[in-house]
Amino acid sequence: MRTAVVFAVAVLVSSALGQPDPQREWMVVRDTFPEFRGVPDSVTVARDMAPGVGIFEYCRGPTGFHCPLADVNVSSSVQVALADACDSVMYFSRLSPWCRWDDPVRIPFPQPDPFCPSYNIAAQRSGDDVCLTWVYSPAGFSQKPGFFRISTDGGVNWGPSTQLDWPDAYGGDTLASFHSSSLFPYYDKDGDLRIVAAVGPLVNDTNFILPAQIWHWKDEEWSLVHRAEPESLRAPVGFNALIAGRPSLGEMVDDDFFCVWEEFEGTDVEPGPPARLRAVIKTSYSPDGQYWSPAMLLSDSGHGVSRRFPCIVDQTADDTIRVVYIVDQHAGFAAFGEGPATDNPIVVLKFSPI
Repeated sequence: MRTAVVFAVAVLVSSALGQPDPQREWMVVRDTFPEFRGVPDSVTVARDMAPGVGIFEYCRGPTGFHCPLADVNVSSSVQVALADACDSVMYFSRLSPWCRWDDPVRIPFPQPDPFCPSYNIAAQRSGDDVCLTWVYSPAGFSQKPGFFRISTDGGVNWGPSTQLDWPDAYGGDTLASFHSSSLFPYYDKDGDLRIVAAVGPLVNDTNFILPAQIWHWKDEEWSLVHRAEPESLRAPVGFNALIAGRPSLGEMVDDDFFCVWEEFEGTDVEPGPPARLRAVIKTSYSPDGQYWSPAMLLSDSGHGVSRRFPCIVDQTADDTIRVVYIVDQHAGFAAFGEGPATDNPIVVLKFSPI
C-alpha cells in the first residue's frame, strides 16, 4: 500500500460532497513534499471554481507541516488540522477568506499531543462550532486516552481540552483503550456534536486487537454500535489496526444515522511473506444514535484485495448512502515491510438502505 495523502483526500472529499448546494465547492487538501515539488513541506488546498465545473484553483498554505485534515463550515471557511513535520504536535489553521491563512495555533495544551497523527476535525453546518479530536498514544502498551476541544467562533478562540470518558466496553480487569485512529467527530443537522470511536482491550498492560468495539458518543453518553470477535485468525491484521476500526458517521435526510468501519476477516489472508488479513467495509444504522442495527456487509469480500479507510459522506440530499474507501491491491503497508507498494484506487460506493 502507498499511503501518502490517500487517507486525507478520502476524508476531505467526503466532507465537501456532503455540503448543501451553496457550499459544494470540491475541496481537496494534500501534503506537498520536497521530493515531489522541490519545495519545503507545505499544505495545499484546491477548490472548484464553481460547483461541478472541475476547474481548480490552488492555495499553498503553511510550511513545515504535514498530514492535513479539513472540513468546511457554514460560512465556507476551511478549517484545517495539521501536524508539525518533525514532531507529533497538533496545530490548527483556518483559511478564510480564500487563500488567507491564519497562523497555525497549537491545540492540545495542556493535554498531551498525539504521539502520532491521530487527530480529526469536524465543522458545524448550522453554525460556527469546530471540534478537534485526538488520541494520546504513548510508546509501549498502555491505555490510550481520547480528547476533544471545541471552538464556538470558527476557530478564533478555543475552549478547554476535555478528556473523553471511557465507554463501558469490557468488564473485570479488562480496560478499554482508544485506538490511535479511533475518533471521528461529527455535527448532525441539529448542530449537536457526536463522536464515533473504536476501542480495543487492555489486559495486564498489553493491548489486544480483539474483541474490538465501535461506540457512539453524544452528551457524555456512550452507545454500542458493534462488537467484532472472529472465531479464528489465520494471519495478523498488519500495522496500526484493530480487528474492526476507523469508524465514521453520516446522517440521512430522514434523520437516520449510519456508521461505517473497516473490519478484517479472520480467514481472508493475503499470501506472504508476510501474510496479512484483508478487510471489508461494514455498516450499521440507528434512528436515534442509541440503538444500532446488526452489522451489515457493505463492500463485497474476497477477489484478492483489501478494503480500507472508509469514510461516509455526511448529510446526503437523497436516500443514497455514499462511502469513500481505498481498494488496497496488496494488504499491509509497504513502508513497514508488509508486502510491495501498490497503486490503490479510491472508490465511491453508493447504496440505498430503503
